[in-house]
Amino acid sequence: MAHISIIQTTLGSPDDAEKITSALLDERLAACVQTSGPIISSYRWQGNIDNSREWRLTIKTTEANCPAVVSWLEAHHPYQTPEIIWQSLGCTDAYAAWCHDSVRQEQGE
Repeated sequence: MAHISIIQTTLGSPDDAEKITSALLDERLAACVQTSGPIISSYRWQGNIDNSREWRLTIKTTEANCPAVVSWLEAHHPYQTPEIIWQSLGCTDAYAAWCHDSVRQEQGE
């Protein structure tokens, strides 16, 4: 069985979600990014309990590419302390091959 990495993060606006999605795909860091939302996130921040409308990104990439995506998100995410969580999941060989081909840089690029 093949594996891919799924990375999840949240953004405060649909515009931010679209910008991050476009950049990840343009830079071939992700094979697919799904946007869900708005969702309501409830959390403790700076001693208070807050509720925010957010948009969740589910980012699909190869296991080998996962550290690069995490580093990119840490550098470009608009939040001070963004949610960046990931896991490795089993998938079909065909889906893993598509994911690998989608993030691989073409020769000469």
